[in-house]
Amino acid sequence: MGFKVHLCKAYDPESKGRVESVAKYMKYNFAANRLFTDIRTFNRECWDWLDRTANAKVHGTTKKVPAEVFALEKQHLQPIPHTIVTKDSLTRTVRKDNTILYLSNRYTVPIGTYKPGAEVGISIYGNKLVITDKKGNIISKHSISTGKGELIRNRNHL
Repeated sequence: MGFKVHLCKAYDPESKGRVESVAKYMKYNFAANRLFTDIRTFNRECWDWLDRTANAKVHGTTKKVPAEVFALEKQHLQPIPHTIVTKDSLTRTVRKDNTILYLSNRYTVPIGTYKPGAEVGISIYGNKLVITDKKGNIISKHSISTGKGELIRNRNHL
């Protein structure tokens, strides 16, 4: 049992109607006609409103109380991996010297990562390169180099 990740287009509300509907519901039913002095107050009042209104009343379509449905579903939730691998994720082959290539530079991975045919996942977050094993566990992080032909080392990989 599982689920399939479906990535929606950015700035395309039609491709993610349910999520956009929730945002619209919050905007017009909670945030409208309220003044807030800071984000902490906004968040506290929003959670209070959710507890007494949005999650406590019978939903028009499902005819169920969201808080009650969540209480039942909560017992089946499992932690997600640090990195979600999708068809758009990148992989790299681990080289014999325990490095991977990215943008013409070599980045180290922990000693022992190399095995014939070993692959790792890579994700980019700003100027950070995050390297994960097959299970999605983070095994290395590096700042992305703007140079070419460089060896970017993590001192923990010696």
